[in-house]
Amino acid sequence: MLIGGKDRPVKFGINQTDLFCELRGIKLSDYYELLSQFETGNYLFGDIRDLVWSALKDGARQAKQQFDHDRMDVGDWMDDDPSRIIEETLTELVGSLPKATSNGS
Repeated sequence: MLIGGKDRPVKFGINQTDLFCELRGIKLSDYYELLSQFETGNYLFGDIRDLVWSALKDGARQAKQQFDHDRMDVGDWMDDDPSRIIEETLTELVGSLPKATSNGS
């Protein structure tokens, strides 16, 4: 994802979810409730900022890159092009979700 003047790796998954839940002090069920709010647009900017931060932090970990930025840095970066970054984040998130198979699993 192009953010903060650099192309940075993002990763959604178990580790990213854990980072987000730990940051927010929430349970997994609360995380999934928040994800459903992204579909309706019923969320706060801090919600999406923290989601982006956790995906960037875990993307950097997986790519073996240093990531010493806090969520306020990410918010500053998002100010440059918030619509694009939000759209890309939600597209990446949806793409990372498990796909249902034809037998319903």
